Amino acid sequence: MSEDNSENSVGSPEGSKEMNSTENHKSAEWESQPDSQPRSNESQPSNSDPDKSDSSDTPSVYDNKEKGNELFSKGDIDGAIEKWSKSINSLSYILNKSKAENNSVTEDSLTEYTKMYVTLCSNLSLAFLKKEDFTKCKEYCQYVLMYDEKNLKAHLRIVQADIKLKNLDNALSNCEKGLKLNPEDNELKGLKTVINDLLKKQKKVDAVFARKVFKKIEPDPRTAPDPFEELKKTKFYRINYAIYMMYLRLFLIIKFGWDYFKRGVLFSFDYYSKVSSRLRRFFSKSKQD
Repeated sequence: MSEDNSENSVGSPEGSKEMNSTENHKSAEWESQPDSQPRSNESQPSNSDPDKSDSSDTPSVYDNKEKGNELFSKGDIDGAIEKWSKSINSLSYILNKSKAENNSVTEDSLTEYTKMYVTLCSNLSLAFLKKEDFTKCKEYCQYVLMYDEKNLKAHLRIVQADIKLKNLDNALSNCEKGLKLNPEDNELKGLKTVINDLLKKQKKVDAVFARKVFKKIEPDPRTAPDPFEELKKTKFYRINYAIYMMYLRLFLIIKFGWDYFKRGVLFSFDYYSKVSSRLRRFFSKSKQD
């Protein structure tokens, strides 16, 4: 089965027969089976290929790939990674050899090798995602996108790996790249919503943390303390300030009369309440932002 026919399921690469319909509907993440391509006579180069080294490498590529699929389905992820890695090494040798001027690799064989390389990289990205090695997962997704830039599974896995690594800015950027190439995909849209929510929460947490840090910052010991600020902390200053305010009120009462003093006090309270209400509205709005 070709890769294009199974792009609907994100975590289940092409040709996976083990996945049931519930898994396909529930999640297109990584809880699925690896990609598999049928090993048909048409898809393999024949033994009459002039380049015998390519022909000898091809069976081992298919064998290791199929063994990797079996191990993965049994839950042996490390074993599957080992087998798929061997297949990729063999394919890399063949693909590099095909770049030489006097190579005997046909176009059909080269296309088949490239498809298998993409499939194996997709499988390895899935395996590393299950192992929670998110950096390796992203690495193999990038290999997939080198040959198939619209590969939905690769885009989804990169975004999921970035979220797990808490690289939310990268996750949002990669999600937007995926949406440009797959604008109708609901999973990418859902991931974008999740990322935006996480970014908002992160900004709030960062703001609270910054306020706490600034409160704990002590003054620079190299800076001379303000003598007036030191004086204001003393009990002597507070008592004298209270006496001063009492005499000031008495002076205002004697000078202007009790009525004027009372009006002034009421006016100051009214003015203070208006200012304080405006300040409260301002700070509540800034907190919401």
